[in-house]
Order: sequence, then structure tokens, then C-alpha cells
Amino acid sequence: MTPDGQLQRDSLTYFISKLVPGCMGLLSVATFVRLFGYEQYGRYAVSLSIVMTLSAWAAGWLSPGVLRFSSTYCTSERAQRFRRTVIACTAMSMSVAGIVVGVGLRMLVDKSWRVDLIAAFLAATIVAYTVTLATLQARLRSAAVVKMEATRTVLTFVTPVTIVWLMNATHYSVLLVGALGGYLLPILVYMMNGSRISSPAIRVPDSAAEALREARHPGLALLWAFGWPVALWTLTNQGLTVSDRFLVQHFQGYAQAGIYASVYDIVVRSFSLIFFPITLATHPIIMKHWNGGERSTALAVIRTSIKYQIWLCLPVLAGLGLFGPSLIRALLGPRAAQATPLVMPLALGGCVWQLSLLIHKPLEIMCRTQQMLQAMALAFLASVLGNYLFLPRFGMVAAAYVNLSAATVYVGTLVLLMPLKDLRQQASKEKGSSAGESVANVFASI
Repeated sequence: MTPDGQLQRDSLTYFISKLVPGCMGLLSVATFVRLFGYEQYGRYAVSLSIVMTLSAWAAGWLSPGVLRFSSTYCTSERAQRFRRTVIACTAMSMSVAGIVVGVGLRMLVDKSWRVDLIAAFLAATIVAYTVTLATLQARLRSAAVVKMEATRTVLTFVTPVTIVWLMNATHYSVLLVGALGGYLLPILVYMMNGSRISSPAIRVPDSAAEALREARHPGLALLWAFGWPVALWTLTNQGLTVSDRFLVQHFQGYAQAGIYASVYDIVVRSFSLIFFPITLATHPIIMKHWNGGERSTALAVIRTSIKYQIWLCLPVLAGLGLFGPSLIRALLGPRAAQATPLVMPLALGGCVWQLSLLIHKPLEIMCRTQQMLQAMALAFLASVLGNYLFLPRFGMVAAAYVNLSAATVYVGTLVLLMPLKDLRQQASKEKGSSAGESVANVFASI
């Protein structure tokens, strides 16, 4: 199958995997707001954003490394040892996530030991789930990803609704329990079916020194060197969501934070439903071709993916511009009418953020993850400063425009930091190709 054909097939498969979560996500926001109220939903939104951020940070050094280097590995007798290394690292990351989330939530949101304990278990479970999905993606098993994501989303909705129906409990911790069940059960089913959280087989060492390092801890040095900047990148990226919701709550209260978070979830999930499947499908394909020496093909896949996202962006923006305010009022009720000015800036920001995930791929394939981190850190600082300055004066609509501005800062910084000369040299190593000429086309298509 050609790279374009595989990209289209996997994008469609991942689109299906996002279709159920996307629809269930919209239904969940509308239902949870009505069942729990804006204040409880605001507490849930702030708490969940902290949990997601810290668990993504804890898993961020491991799962991207599995995706990045899986195709550079070949079958060897040391595969079992490498698997044990990955399992040990996953367990360590789960422990760190649980402890940090429990402490962080107690300091920032709630003093309840019950909430802290639920959040700690949820963070640890998210780490295991993230590594599992990364393994499946690296193996190009998109159908398995569909099943796990669909199961997770349905359970995240059904569990809290059932608890409310049976016990009439409307505390926001019920929503955290629903999220915990949604992440936990797919992992248990996956493991009961005989699968394990494992990495691809071991890469052949390039030197005696590397062979010695891998003999002690197979693959660990490689994963860590690539992954620690990605972990901090993930922390700052997810921290954007934490900071805007936390500052909206700080300046205007949990009810306003709940309104902002509900509109954000609806609008941004619309973009994830359309665009993120392309990113999911693109990543393992470009890594496979780049690591296999087909570097012009890898760059062509990036170029094609960016074009697909731009083509999809225009009609989605037009649709949200025409029907977005009506959709928000229908899903969230009359009180959310005050938040309709958030729709377009959040939609534009979502579009730019989704494009940025492809624009930074050249840095990722060259293992220039520290430059990705620098760009994201600058965007995060711009977001915090902008929200701190403008939220008290203009209200929560300022947070939507600051989100768009932060996305623009990130993309602009990426373009400035992009080492086009080094990328051309790397791409030119492919014999008999015009890979070096393809590099400029990646950005010319933006």
C-alpha cells in the first residue's frame, strides 16, 4: 500500500475511533452540566485538567519514545528484557503520577482525601492507558485503538450517570470515578485477552558503548534521551488548559470556569474529531519511513497531512461560525448564551494547535525535542501572562483569545527554530532521492 493510501486508511480508522468519543463527549458535557450544575462541573474541569496534565507529563517521556523508535528495532533475544524495562518504567511513572496528582490536587483544588485518592488512582491509570495506546499505534494496530477509545468514552459517560441514578450523588468526584472506570476497564480487557504493555523489539546497537548500556538497561537510555523534553513539552502543553481554567476560576469563580470549560470542551472536541485522526495516523507512518531510510517519503507524508488539515479547517470554521452559538445554547442551556463569543476564537485556536502538531514533526523526527520544548515554554508563558493581564478586565472571552495567541506564538517560534539546513542534510542521506528538495515544500504548503 502506498504511503498516501495508508495515511487515508488509518486516518479513516482513527476518525471512526474519534467519532464515538466525539459524540459521547458532546453528550457528556451537556448531560453533566445539567446533572451536576456549572459549579460542580467547574470543579471537575479544573481537577481533571490537573490530573490529565500531570499524568501526561509522567507518561510523556516513555510513550513518545515507543512511537518514535519502534520501527528502528529488529527482533532479538533481548526483546523480553526490553519489555521488562518498559513495564518497570511504566510502573514507576504510574507511582510518580499518583503521588504528584494527590499532592497537587490537595494544594490547589480540594482538601478531601476521597477526591485526592480517586484522582491519584485516575492519574496512574491514565499513564498505563497512554503507554498501551502508544504500543498499539506503533504496531499500526489502529482497529485496536478504535475499540479501546470507544470503550473508554462510553464508560466515562455511563458510569457517573448510573451512580447519579442509583445514589442521587451529584458531587464532582462522581465524574472522576467515571473517568477512572473509563480508563481502567479497557486496560483490564486488553490484558485479559493475552496482550501486554510491551515495546517493539530491540534495536541493534551502533557501538560497543551503546551495546554495554543496553545490556544493563535495554532501550532505557534511548527512550530517556528522546523523551524527557517531550515529557516537559507535554506538561507545558497540557498546562495551558490548567492555567486558563484555574485563572478563570481565580478571577470569576467556579461557575464561570464551568461555563468556559464546557464551551471549550465542545468546540475543541469538534476539532479533535476532524483533525486529530490525521495526526494519529501520520505519526507512525512518517517514523516508519524516516527510520527505514525513505526520508523523502516521510516528508511527503507530512506535507500531505498538513494539506488535509487545512482543507478540513475551512468548512469546519464556517460551520461553527454559522451554527456554533446555536449549538452551544442547545447543548448547555440559556445560561451559556453569554459564552457564545468564545466559539470562534476557540475554534481558530483549535485549528492552529492541531496544525502545530504536524508542523513540529520535522523537529520530532530529527530528535530535536528540546527545541519543541523551548517553543512550547514560550507559548505557555505568553498564555499565563495574557490571562493574568486580560481576564480581570475582559472576562472569560479573554482566555479564548489568549489561547489563540499562544497557538500562534508556538507555530511562529517553531518556524524560527526549524533547522532547515540540517534537515536537508539528513534527508539527503537517502540515496537516489530528491528528499532535500522536499523540505521546503513541507512549509510551503502551510
